[in-house]
Amino acid sequence: MRARSSAAVVASLALILGASHGALAAPPVEQPAFSWTGFTVGLDVGYAWAQASGQDCNWGRNKCPAYSTGADGIVGGAYAAFNWQVDHIVLGIEGDIEGSAVTGTSAFSSPFTNYLYGHAVDESWQASLRARLGYAFDRTLVYVTGGVAYADVFNNLWRLGKSFHAYSETRPGWTVGAGVEQALSDHFTARLEYRYTGFDSSENSVGTNSTILQDLNQQAIRMGIGYKF
Repeated sequence: MRARSSAAVVASLALILGASHGALAAPPVEQPAFSWTGFTVGLDVGYAWAQASGQDCNWGRNKCPAYSTGADGIVGGAYAAFNWQVDHIVLGIEGDIEGSAVTGTSAFSSPFTNYLYGHAVDESWQASLRARLGYAFDRTLVYVTGGVAYADVFNNLWRLGKSFHAYSETRPGWTVGAGVEQALSDHFTARLEYRYTGFDSSENSVGTNSTILQDLNQQAIRMGIGYKF
């Protein structure tokens, strides 16, 4: 009887240990892949540097000394995007609007006069509407982007310490760039992006005495935090 009882106990322990070993060896439950499809809103901040170059033409464009003004400063604002994911490919459209503290000044001389001239450029806001094309490595998205851009640009020229041509205008242009975005959770994302923006050439005149010709381009690096619905 004792031998039979001992055998039964051993058999029971073997079944229990076998069941426990099977439970420990069970494969983990696979988590579903992250989807970038949906609407996202966010905030961004960055640093931009720009170059404004052109000519200050006087006396009916017969005399046009050249100037080149570097500018830089902080940019920051909000963005909204809609993305659609097919397999690993992510297509999207995005718009943003930002306040800008990009400013700069320069001094230049004219070969036609003995005066020392000065030029200042100041951006107050900028915006863009862009397409995005990306490749998703699950929760990491690498993308390129491009579209149209706008900026409010103020220019001021002076000589002998006195302003003689100041004006503000909204400049259209184009922008291209690339970035990487990471899903921190099912709803929050973080991104790092670089963009180059070229604004259309500008011409602004005051009577027949002063015509400002200008090209303006800008580079910027931005960081952003978004919420995906």
